Amino acid sequence: MNSPKSISLIFSLYRDKYTVKKVIYKSLKILRKLRIKYEIIIIDDCCPEKSF
Repeated sequence: MNSPKSISLIFSLYRDKYTVKKVIYKSLKILRKLRIKYEIIIIDDCCPEKSF
């Protein structure tokens, strides 16, 4: 099996004001260990909690 050259993570913020930072930091920790190109895409789908 070939190793991926890059990876994209996509997160939605709807009603997720209190966990979004934790999810991002944990994801970064894992992605950096993989030593491949990565991007994290965070989608604010009109969250009423102002989690932007």
